[in-house]
Amino acid sequence: MAKFAPVCPIWLARKLNQLEMLGDYHLLLAHDIFKNPHGYAEVYGSNFRLNHRHGCIILDNSLIELGHPADDDVMLEATAIVNPNVVVLPDYAHDMERTITESSKAHNRWRKIGLLIDYMGVAQGNTLDEYVKCAVTLTRLPHVNHIGIPRNAVSKLHSRFQLIQKVREETSPPWPEIHLLGFSEDVLDDVTCASLPFIKGIDSAVPLRAGLENVWLTSPFSYTEFVSPRNNYWEEEKPITSALVQNIQRLRQWLQVPNR
Repeated sequence: MAKFAPVCPIWLARKLNQLEMLGDYHLLLAHDIFKNPHGYAEVYGSNFRLNHRHGCIILDNSLIELGHPADDDVMLEATAIVNPNVVVLPDYAHDMERTITESSKAHNRWRKIGLLIDYMGVAQGNTLDEYVKCAVTLTRLPHVNHIGIPRNAVSKLHSRFQLIQKVREETSPPWPEIHLLGFSEDVLDDVTCASLPFIKGIDSAVPLRAGLENVWLTSPFSYTEFVSPRNNYWEEEKPITSALVQNIQRLRQWLQVPNR
């Protein structure tokens, strides 16, 4: 059953951690760790890892936030601060060839300097065949045991379901762990795909941003109705609301209903 990784600034992560609401599955943004090393060390440091021994931290390359993958210095510094379980290789939206090339180069560089860790390759492309080829090619690199399925696939393919199915069919046991990167414009599809029994998890800031604006999200349909821009979500500290707590709890419940 999939887990939900809340994507949030460090001030909000600190508050959620105090409320024991942060959970044990996380996607952290490399560029923000680089800017706030002491805050991330405080929240996600040794005490946190001791209390979440079976948890997972995914270190994202911040493509969406920066417009390009974070450079090596940022990725390596962020790795040293939060000690992630998985590091996301460089990817480029809708560009299969560049994603394969740059992921392969970074994989080689990082392993040479001692970053011996599990990696996540991100499927990118413009067609179903390209997305699948990208994913399968990257899984052939050593220790690429995770595949990220980006939200932009929904805009091209109308759903992530067939892509997930093809990646599962064209890779061999032990299958790569599959993580859904972000909520798309079709949150019902996101939740449906995330509920597949072999999906590791999904990340999003949407339930948290909605909650901070006192928007109670009661179903996947209501998520689609929340279209407020990110604005100053990352910079402006606000009080935790009961709507935010409810939104996180509700989403985790949806994802963890066992299949019958």
